[in-house]
Amino acid sequence: MINRITEWLGYVKQDTIPSQSKESEMPPVEEKATHPEEPSLDAAEPRAEECPSMDISKEASTLSNKTSANDIPCPASGDRIVFCANVDAYTASHSEPCKNSGGKNGIRYAILEMPNDLLKFVVMVPQIEETIEICLKNSCPGFDSVSMWHGIDGSLREWFLCIHYPVSSRMPIPESCQSLLYPSDMEGMLFDLKIQAYQENHLTTLRSYRNSHENLSPNVIMQWVMRIGDMFKYIFEHGHTLLRVSPDILVICDNEIRLLGTYSFDLPWNERCANDHMQPEYAPMPPECFGFIRHRMTERECVYLMGSIVYFLVAGTDIPTCEMLAYEAAVPARTFHPAFPIGWEEIIDRAITPNPDFRYPTVAKFINALTDGLDQMIARRDYRRTLSYDTAIDTHIGVTKCLRCPVNQDAIFLRSTKDHQRFLIVVADGVSTSTYGSGDIASGIVVSTAQRFWDDHIISAETLNAQAEITEILKAANQEICNYIVERYADQSPQPSECMGTTALVAIIEKGELTLASTGDSRAYIIRSNLMECITRDHNLFTIGIINHVPVELCAVHPHAGSLVQCLGYYEEEEELAFDTFSMRLYPGDTLMMTTDGILDYIACDIPESEKKIAEIVRSNRDAKAICEELIIQANLGGGGDNCGVAIVRVLDNE
Repeated sequence: MINRITEWLGYVKQDTIPSQSKESEMPPVEEKATHPEEPSLDAAEPRAEECPSMDISKEASTLSNKTSANDIPCPASGDRIVFCANVDAYTASHSEPCKNSGGKNGIRYAILEMPNDLLKFVVMVPQIEETIEICLKNSCPGFDSVSMWHGIDGSLREWFLCIHYPVSSRMPIPESCQSLLYPSDMEGMLFDLKIQAYQENHLTTLRSYRNSHENLSPNVIMQWVMRIGDMFKYIFEHGHTLLRVSPDILVICDNEIRLLGTYSFDLPWNERCANDHMQPEYAPMPPECFGFIRHRMTERECVYLMGSIVYFLVAGTDIPTCEMLAYEAAVPARTFHPAFPIGWEEIIDRAITPNPDFRYPTVAKFINALTDGLDQMIARRDYRRTLSYDTAIDTHIGVTKCLRCPVNQDAIFLRSTKDHQRFLIVVADGVSTSTYGSGDIASGIVVSTAQRFWDDHIISAETLNAQAEITEILKAANQEICNYIVERYADQSPQPSECMGTTALVAIIEKGELTLASTGDSRAYIIRSNLMECITRDHNLFTIGIINHVPVELCAVHPHAGSLVQCLGYYEEEEELAFDTFSMRLYPGDTLMMTTDGILDYIACDIPESEKKIAEIVRSNRDAKAICEELIIQANLGGGGDNCGVAIVRVLDNE
């Protein structure tokens, strides 16, 4: 059991460290992050030795000895904390046996025994008007020598409770950091234990703040990142440190950030409460810290903590990860909010990578990277010059796929006006496992529908509502696919999942503005010299499960995790057609790539490696046609086990 304790709990000491409405606007940022560039602890300090595992009974005995003189047991889940004005009157009016009682400086306390080995801790609060009994639900991150709990009272009010233990702490909370702690609603003494209570509806934690907003703009996120970074730096410089950080213990007060606690290992654990403090879900932690007690924290580990906060502010949820994913994030932060501007995905991914050697070396460099990304977002949003384009499309059946199926089920379409300022682009990947109909027919219907819309009015319209046009193309194509099935197979009562279907990427570029719709698992990317970011999100069981907060451990091992749950042709008449839409300005130096999964699955051994290789190919070729050809060649060299389809749009500055 001690292995589990040391896996999820840990504390480190560091002498110094270098360094309510929806928000949609991004005001310009005038200057970079002001955190000083200071030497990394990675170079300045040797990495702490890892402590060997210990026997839990020996460890529990050692830790519990810290409080044995006072005979005050550690609170555990299910125990009660009672705040009342008269402890003796309370105990006299209740039938529970008294385990311990006493007082100090006129402040009385009592510990009552309840059924199932649970305890009731009664503390005196002279000024309190009503007795409040709080049931401890679960523990959460706490300062060194401070245990923290979620609780609920008889009126169903939610509480945070902080229990300060009279132990000889390696790292007591520095007096200089006391101002960072949020003041409690009430507090009492249990002999030498101070118990503070915070009513949750009186707190605005970072989590409750984020949950009250549908989406935060990058500029607002950056403001909070700067404040949190300053707070971290202040704590570290005064001899304290963080190993875990949760949005539940960061409290917004007077437009500043204060703490309810940080995680510790130096609490007086005993067998009664050890399980409560081993839960991993309350706060992110650098994966390299799992299973060890560290005496000094490196700055790359601090970068992970900051990256986890930025991920949360973008996504609105903690990083979904598990051991089966090697502690990589299951999906990028933008997957939860696709409308969030592109530009930070690679920065956040680098900060929270499980390999510390690949992270930013300092918190200051991470924050400056975010600031550079924000500057690029603003420049993209405000760019209004006329653009020119180099475009190409290509498709191939796949050198080994053709041995199993001689039909190419990918379909690609691209048209532009004579002035090359309006484009309609379609990439569709027919589902090859359909029982009724076939994937090539479904993807062909999408392309023929796009051709009809283009010829009828898109090419000649003076003004164009791009999103409305794309919606009509998708609806018309979906209806035609469904009609095809009904006309030929209605008497066989086919299930929707058995009918032919197709993924679809449909994009319109109109005077520098990209509008894109996606359904299925075909992807669109923006690639630049310093950026490769996926605009779309996959509509498969894995991704949709993560978005809907299915435990990541279940999603990771599901045998059909890659199966599509959303694409054209899979809808019954009463169901509404579902797809994602994206809109953004294009910027000189962008390369828009729209591709089926045949490229991504076979150009390298996995998706991250494929993305790296695709970026190299795009950056080393200036011609759109050459990029298409090289991508298909590399996918076939990698096995060619699927049809390949790709469209490339290179964005140039016409001036």
